[in-house]
Amino acid sequence: MKGITREQWLAGIILACSLAIQPWLTPLALKPLFSPSNSILNWLPDAEETRQLRELDRTFLSERQPQIVCSWEGCTLDDPRVELFMQGFQSSKAPDGSKADWHVVSGKQILEQMTQDAPELSYEQSRRRMQGYLVGRDGETSVIMLTPPATMAVAESIRTTYQVAQECCQLEKSDVRLTGGYVNQHALDRETFGVFFPFSVLAGLVTLVVTWVCLRSLLLVGQLMIAAAGGVGYGLAAMTLGNVTMSALHTMLPALWFILSISAGTHLLNYLRESVAQGAHRPVATAVRLSLRPCISAVATTAVGLLSLGVSQLLPVREFGLWATVGLLLSTLNMYLILPALLVVLRAPKWKWTSHTRMDSAAEKLWKQLTHWKTTVVSILVLGSVVLMCGLPRLRLVAGFYPLFDESTTIRQDLAWFEQNIGPQQGVLATLRTPVESNKDLAELFKLCAHVQAAIERDNSSSKCLSPTQWIEFPPERSGLAGVIARSAFQAKLASKSDMLIQSGMLSVDRSTVLLNIQLPTHLGEEDLLLTRLAGVIHQEIQRRQANQATFELTGLIPLRNAIRKELKRSLAASLLITGVLVAVAMWIGLGSLGLAAVSILPNAFPTVFAFGVMGWAKLPIDLGSMMTASIALGIAVDDTLHFLVAYQRQRLPVAEAVHQAIKLTLFPILCTSLICGAGMLVFLACDFVAAARFGALLSAMLAAALIGDLILLPALLLLTGGRARNHTPTGIQNSEA
Repeated sequence: MKGITREQWLAGIILACSLAIQPWLTPLALKPLFSPSNSILNWLPDAEETRQLRELDRTFLSERQPQIVCSWEGCTLDDPRVELFMQGFQSSKAPDGSKADWHVVSGKQILEQMTQDAPELSYEQSRRRMQGYLVGRDGETSVIMLTPPATMAVAESIRTTYQVAQECCQLEKSDVRLTGGYVNQHALDRETFGVFFPFSVLAGLVTLVVTWVCLRSLLLVGQLMIAAAGGVGYGLAAMTLGNVTMSALHTMLPALWFILSISAGTHLLNYLRESVAQGAHRPVATAVRLSLRPCISAVATTAVGLLSLGVSQLLPVREFGLWATVGLLLSTLNMYLILPALLVVLRAPKWKWTSHTRMDSAAEKLWKQLTHWKTTVVSILVLGSVVLMCGLPRLRLVAGFYPLFDESTTIRQDLAWFEQNIGPQQGVLATLRTPVESNKDLAELFKLCAHVQAAIERDNSSSKCLSPTQWIEFPPERSGLAGVIARSAFQAKLASKSDMLIQSGMLSVDRSTVLLNIQLPTHLGEEDLLLTRLAGVIHQEIQRRQANQATFELTGLIPLRNAIRKELKRSLAASLLITGVLVAVAMWIGLGSLGLAAVSILPNAFPTVFAFGVMGWAKLPIDLGSMMTASIALGIAVDDTLHFLVAYQRQRLPVAEAVHQAIKLTLFPILCTSLICGAGMLVFLACDFVAAARFGALLSAMLAAALIGDLILLPALLLLTGGRARNHTPTGIQNSEA
């Protein structure tokens, strides 16, 4: 054992402990990936819109909505395959082998039940009233409503539906069209999982190749990847221990941790190369010491940006900020333990380190151009930033479900089929309430419901309403004794139907509230304007009928998504404002110079202003995932900015020469960091999950803008401000060795 230094002993212990933890760490890290949770009701748990949706379950019977709606080409009311399909569920088994209790009903059965419950309606009348909901525009195409057992998982329910269609009706999976709550949930869960496999694996491979191109050492690349992957594992394990399930928004957390770990590791390797070149006695320890101050400052400023998301009322956004910070701290700590330990054990300082002659030449040319054109460069970029900022108010946020998926996906194709062959599929629920103390009051409530339904369908001819009035044939208005008798008979008949309507989930248990299911095409415009117009139509009709005691509410997923969109816009503005102030303060503390902190504000803000300004001017839609990229871009921009400014502060030279040396020292690691991370993120452009594709494209654009901010705008600003923004506190290798 002679010849082993204390540094090598410590490195060996760190690596041994890391290996020993792996059998416990790996299952904890993998658990969130296989337990997605994407219920929209958990996004704004305390919002009025969420309360209204939950209140529906107490006001109306909970089984009012089927979880899966199924159809296929040629699925008519008299299609014999419908009966075979329904019979197939009677013999289906649950995963534990027990009989699965499915509730299955066809469009034809519902029409026959309507005719039975309302004898005054003929079968043909019932079919016309259900056109656009149960029956297609052609009057023949129909659907089957499926409610799986409550104990059956969503994915298993979808798999069983396809299996029954194949076994009983010889229908291929591509022939079967599905929609409904379970279908949407399954699609989002599947895409959440699909972001990791194969795209995350492919992104890792691309990152591996680009890292090798930059570092030209497979051994260094391997060490960097091991340390970065370990940090991601610790972040995911922390989520498991914190009982956090993976939502579509959380799928970006591993990318965040991985990117920031690679960034920190690349800068650490650059400091090691510099330490070896200057003949440091303990180069690994020296590299760690040199990188520690900018790294801690970068982690602190990034954590500030992420924790600022806590001002949001959106639960997944708050969780994103919290767990992104936890994972950032764990992954950075892991990088600073594992990578130096590997470098010491494998004796990296004794390797032949490649020189960067071409990079030094590029740095020389860049410095000369900036020295000559510094005023022009700053003027153009500042003016461009102002123009881009004017595009920020034009940002269009989308919080809808279907825009998350590419048009080629099964869920979008099935939706298009249903809208073309059945009717509109975007639902708003309207509850209409009046005091009901007698059968006469109940009759007045239903009359008001019929008038409101007619007014909505007149206002938008492409909409379709389903309400209790579909089961009711109102008698003609009569005066005198005959009218009194007719109204009394109608009220009695209506009272006898109330139990049936309560069971259908369209009349409340206390008979004072009716439910209108307003179906709208998914291509309609802004949800805020849509809801405002609907509310105006209903309010106007209530006033026209002089129903002074009537009240109504609009609820459902569309109002909830609209509330999410509004809260996202508010919380984003608040988060960016808080982040801007706190990051500036953290930069001041980290650099020990108010002037340098002020100079760094514009280069750090430039990536976000560039990306979102372009999207605002181009009117490109952005979603929740796109908004989170601002925090990631801030982390990388701040990281590179701090390393540049620390290199600048270390120089005992005039300002121009100090900028020259800072460019020479940091050009390579900053380019490497941006190329490595940007190439990996571009892989997600091929993903069918639009949120992930936008995330990858937007982050890559921000990384490119960060290069401009850190390597062009920042040096030009330093050259313009001169020594006024400089704090001469050199911390060179020679001093650190002392």
